[in-house]
Amino acid sequence: VTEYDLRCLMRTALHQDGPMAIRYPRGSGSGPEWERTPEPLPVGKGRELLSAPDAEIAIATIGPAGLDAEEAAREAGDVAVYDMLWLKPLDTELLDEVGRTFRRVITVEDGCLRGGVGEAVAAYFNARGYDAHVTCLGIGDAWVEHGTPEQLHALCGYDEESILRALTQPV
Repeated sequence: VTEYDLRCLMRTALHQDGPMAIRYPRGSGSGPEWERTPEPLPVGKGRELLSAPDAEIAIATIGPAGLDAEEAAREAGDVAVYDMLWLKPLDTELLDEVGRTFRRVITVEDGCLRGGVGEAVAAYFNARGYDAHVTCLGIGDAWVEHGTPEQLHALCGYDEESILRALTQPV
């Protein structure tokens, strides 16, 4: 979700035997971390960004949309946040934990909903019989106008305000 994460992903790519795609957004970064040496990341492993042991709702995110998701979760309170970090391969251990623990899961991504992390999470939960209700936020199947990243996130419905709305809407 940060410049440091991007540098770690690039370091990871250097150590792979095969191809690896890294999607990164336009716009400016979220903080100066250039003095930290990037470390390779375990392929296919996500991470918990915000713990909420007694929560009923979790957010599973991928990419820089996780920054807004984490802020929305902090504002809403009692919401866990997970950074999937990888679309392929999915972290099935993390998804098993999320599927067993939470009643609702909101996925947030700054990419297309079709074929994205939200669809993958919903399909995984369905195949495993988890009854968590999944709500997917991201770019729908429509043309998106030009604008700043902030304007486009709001237009597509995955900015902090939209995530907060999704967190507070009843299922």
